[in-house]
Amino acid sequence: MTLWIIFAVMTAAAVFAVLWPLGRMPAAAGGGSDRLVDAMVAWGDEQAIRDRVAAQYKAGATHVCVTPVRSDGNAREPHTRTLEALAPR
Repeated sequence: MTLWIIFAVMTAAAVFAVLWPLGRMPAAAGGGSDRLVDAMVAWGDEQAIRDRVAAQYKAGATHVCVTPVRSDGNAREPHTRTLEALAPR
């Protein structure tokens, strides 16, 4: 149990250390930072998202999780068309 708590605290500290500098802009005080969102979310057309995923692999990632967000607000069903379009070829 102690090891789990140590791991959880270290993980939270690592996430904080990565995200804190991204949100420390004047816009962050007014409701959020576009830079923070752009660093965390890949958006755009298929090629733009493919380029962001490729950049993650080039930077050393061994796994990239893609979770499409539907524009119609339906969070219960996956957007299969998007998943099929972005599936590895």
